[in-house]
Amino acid sequence: MKNVNSYLILVKKYFKKLKTELFAEVFLENYNNRNIYIRIDFFKKARVYKLSFIDLEHVESNDISVWVNSCNIEPNSIFLLESIFNNLKIQDTISKDSSYRVTINANTKNHVHLEFNRFLPLDLYSLTDFFIVIFNNCPKKYEGFFFELISLIIGNSNEFTYNDEIKFDILKTSLKKLFIDEDIKKGNDIYKEDLIKFLEKIENKYYAIIESVETYVVIIEYNEKENIMKVYSNCPCNFYCKHVAAIIIAIRDNFEKRFYKLTYDSKKNSFLEKLMHYKFFLCIGLQNEGLKILSKEGNIEIAPLFDINNKCPWSVIEDDNKKSLSKKIQTITLKNPLK
Repeated sequence: MKNVNSYLILVKKYFKKLKTELFAEVFLENYNNRNIYIRIDFFKKARVYKLSFIDLEHVESNDISVWVNSCNIEPNSIFLLESIFNNLKIQDTISKDSSYRVTINANTKNHVHLEFNRFLPLDLYSLTDFFIVIFNNCPKKYEGFFFELISLIIGNSNEFTYNDEIKFDILKTSLKKLFIDEDIKKGNDIYKEDLIKFLEKIENKYYAIIESVETYVVIIEYNEKENIMKVYSNCPCNFYCKHVAAIIIAIRDNFEKRFYKLTYDSKKNSFLEKLMHYKFFLCIGLQNEGLKILSKEGNIEIAPLFDINNKCPWSVIEDDNKKSLSKKIQTITLKNPLK
């Protein structure tokens, strides 16, 4: 990876020589393996505001003028941003250490310095308009960053968490690259306290279930040749959370606890279309008269044990040593008065 901090220093020196007045800046640091720096300046001679952006990964020389792109910003947009920043209540850094972060500085009356991890937090909802102005004036190829940044606000952050990609040797790379010390410790506790109820590698993905206060799903897609990792977790906390740490710790300790596996014998696939497109389905147990199935999106779906004809179309093809799931299904089936 390039020394982006050195290039960032050069960029700031470049604007200092231009004798501009910085209005606001945002730095997407190591954001999906990209480093995007965007700033709005007041150019005193021309008496205009300009937005400038630079992808620090693409810089190949110290002549920053070659790599910076700029466009004028309408005065109305500046008035809007001033109002947003001056009415912003949270002004302190609100992030923890992370593999990447978003930093915002604004030289308005209410001086603002903020940092957050990946998604714009719900309590900073008012900054959505700031990012709208920013990305409306950037190339269309940067549009994806905008929708990812605000995905927590609009409620679709899960669409992005499973598409994240990072260079990480799942067996060797220091956990401190992704996790703060507190989450590493808590991850160790989760593993030692036997809260990982299922962990199994199927093809190139690790599937895991943690049972603590709630049921947490962790899915890690891993390319062994390239040491590229993609992660999904339904934990609402920091993306690289204690639950993900626990699973990586368990993987390094060669821990495995296989899922129950089922086949479905009905020709109607309306329910199955929601589930993983394997020849079998991963199950973590029963809930009343429903099977708890792990879907391809990482959700736990409750599948009816009986079909519309009141028959059980499910077959257990892999159980634990005590045949626990098979016995429970048999007990419920025998008690079914309409069988």
